[in-house]
Amino acid sequence: MQSVKHYQELKGAENTDMRISFETHDAAAFFNNNPPVVQLLGVQFEIRNISLTSLTLKLPEGVSLAPVAEAQTLSLLQSGTCFYECPVVLQPLKTGVAEVEVLYDQRGVDIGVIARKNAAALARRQSGASHPSITYAVPADYRVFCTEVLDYLSDQRSFIETNIAPHEDYFTLEEADTVAYGLEEASEADWARLCFAGNELVLPHMHDEALRPAIKSFTEKLLTYELVKGTNWHRSYFKPMGYPGDFRIMNYMYDHQPEGTTTYSRYLHMLGLISGRPIVSRMDYISRYLESLRQGTDNVYHVMSIGSGPAREVQRFLENTSATEEGYSFTLVDQEIQALDYGINAAYRSLAPSRSNVIVSGMHTSFTEMLRPMSTFRHLPKQHLIYSAGLLDYLNAGLCRKLTSKLYDHLCPGGTLLVGNVNDSAIGTYWPMEYILDWTLFFRNEQEMYDMATGCKGADVSVEMDDNGAVYMLKVTKPA
Repeated sequence: MQSVKHYQELKGAENTDMRISFETHDAAAFFNNNPPVVQLLGVQFEIRNISLTSLTLKLPEGVSLAPVAEAQTLSLLQSGTCFYECPVVLQPLKTGVAEVEVLYDQRGVDIGVIARKNAAALARRQSGASHPSITYAVPADYRVFCTEVLDYLSDQRSFIETNIAPHEDYFTLEEADTVAYGLEEASEADWARLCFAGNELVLPHMHDEALRPAIKSFTEKLLTYELVKGTNWHRSYFKPMGYPGDFRIMNYMYDHQPEGTTTYSRYLHMLGLISGRPIVSRMDYISRYLESLRQGTDNVYHVMSIGSGPAREVQRFLENTSATEEGYSFTLVDQEIQALDYGINAAYRSLAPSRSNVIVSGMHTSFTEMLRPMSTFRHLPKQHLIYSAGLLDYLNAGLCRKLTSKLYDHLCPGGTLLVGNVNDSAIGTYWPMEYILDWTLFFRNEQEMYDMATGCKGADVSVEMDDNGAVYMLKVTKPA
């Protein structure tokens, strides 16, 4: 049964400003980075913003507009062709602002219609796609490799469409899952081999700022747009929360369940789970270390997860925690409030109702805040264990050293800091993440992992590897 809130508990009741207004849209986002050009008074303008009542136009450099009282005809052009006209009234120019606002001077202006007419005009234009070209900058062996991957996917799709798709409308959910797991098992070795071959081809160009974008663009055109028919590939590439690796993507990997509306889309999703197994193995590594806390002698253990995401390792640990054990205080730190909400709720659901010596709390903060001299960490006790499974992959070497040193300082004597980071191994995840998904990370070597701990005075430092050989785990222990 759904939980029903009282009216005063609804969000709207908390806001003292009851006014609701129409939305103003950024033109680039509204027109999917292909906004039309405005023709007005013989001048062409770039659109800054669009709303239900007006357009805000960027005033071209060197152009000045005299006041005009009468309505003027505004034309919208896409690729030089006019597709929409309406009368507008110019508003007075604001001093020091290089833009002009125009109000529609007719009823029934529908910006949704404008967006659709713009899309139709785009469809008619002569685009680069109508003139095929070979990207000679991309190495020939890589171009051949991508066609082999595409051929492999085509073969799999043909097999599914011939042998399985005719029956998929009649599958029960259990039967559909069984098929997806079977396809995954049959493809696992071949897909891993292709990913490792991709790594071998692109790793030598990791730091080539001229060639790498060309290879990425080629990969996206050939492979990404096929693979994003799978749920996890789609979410990872399009990043609906504004950043890669959100907690829902992590949960796809941890849950390892088929997703999708067709057998082929579910199959592609399972390929993504094969590529993402190091996400699970780094969580397994941290889970094993959490289990080692049970061998200690302290009454309460303080544990902090930096960039916690869904914190599934905490949930797993608490599921096996008895009422007679020591106390545990977990602090989950993340920039995403939805991730914290999920992690905290999942952790408490995994506890027996009688447990009273476990606390799980969240800290909603940014990376910038973490690095400030007086960050919110100052209110927390020294920690027995601090870990970050996948935050420092996004940070350059200098920021990694700074954050590692700060976290180390917040350990209690004998405490340990664990830092996970994807590595630059040929059996790692570099090719699918960087080139298929545009999921850019710092893929580090072993020495770069040790360098993170440069500022950790007196620490016992070691670097280990996850079970898949794709993630390094830096272990920094403070003297007792």
